[in-house]
Amino acid sequence: MTATALQAWIAVLAALFAGLLGVLRYFSYRTRRDRISLVGQAFNSTVEGLSSDAEAKKLEQGAAGTPYEHEAVAVIAALLRNTQTGELQKLLADGLAYASSLQGADLQECNLSRAYLGKRPRAIVAHAGLRLLVGGRLGHWGQSGDRNGQPTETSPAVPIDLSEADLFHADLTGASLRGAIARDAVFFTATARQTVFEGARLEGADFRDAELEGARFTGAWLERARFAGAHHVPQNVSRLLDKNGQVPAGEGMPVLAV
Repeated sequence: MTATALQAWIAVLAALFAGLLGVLRYFSYRTRRDRISLVGQAFNSTVEGLSSDAEAKKLEQGAAGTPYEHEAVAVIAALLRNTQTGELQKLLADGLAYASSLQGADLQECNLSRAYLGKRPRAIVAHAGLRLLVGGRLGHWGQSGDRNGQPTETSPAVPIDLSEADLFHADLTGASLRGAIARDAVFFTATARQTVFEGARLEGADFRDAELEGARFTGAWLERARFAGAHHVPQNVSRLLDKNGQVPAGEGMPVLAV
């Protein structure tokens, strides 16, 4: 592992630990034991994911709803603004999809190239009388239950919510937002070459001045989306635009194939 990669891991772990210090302010569960057990489980799961050398091991940012989830997303976004395209960058970018929501997230200028931000499987884990939504592959904690031996329910893949997220000048080259929810999201001046938006909910999204060469929008919902000044707008999108470069109300629901 290079010194740069090691510094990145240390920064992530430090930020996550800092978030844990304020956990008692965020939770009102029944007992102190419940709180400690929940935080310990989530933190250990995160550390394990960060330290794994296996390529198949996904970067999982703890259970959705834990107090450091938003902090973890913010730290990952900060790293992605300064990480060159590669294995570490893709690991970080793919990890964002395991957050319970990216609604309103600040992803400005992030390197999200080749990231998969489409639908992800989720699992419901019973822990200390609580039901937690966690990201990851189904059966990640074993076939018969979680790490505490309690049953784990699984659910179908669900879309990530990027509604009102800010992806100003982000690099989405080769990324997939297939089936994602990104209503009123900002893609202003973003680079979205060969990006897959098929089946995504993009009502009111802002693609002004974005680079869209090879981007795919078939089946996406684009009502009120703005494309003024965008480059290489696909034909099946450009034919929907009015004189102001916007998809009128009632149009683009969904976008037809070319």
